[in-house]
Amino acid sequence: MILERSVQKIAAGKFDAYKVGEQKWSDLEKRLGGFPPKNHYSMVSGPMAMGTIVWQREWPDFASMEVAYMRMFAEPETQALAESG
Repeated sequence: MILERSVQKIAAGKFDAYKVGEQKWSDLEKRLGGFPPKNHYSMVSGPMAMGTIVWQREWPDFASMEVAYMRMFAEPETQALAESG
């Protein structure tokens, strides 16, 4: 199993924009197929600042992750999403 994790700091007042962007990425991943679902976590207490969002997902193996991301990076929509966010 491969655990993919992203830790992101969301600026004050930008959480709604973050949710919209995440939904666009999720829609793209669903359309392309092969991406496990993301689990999102936010801080309740601890050493990270408020506004920190962590998402992670579990891949069965590195090869599955590599194939899915190669397919994603071949899509023109990926570049547009990356630039918008």
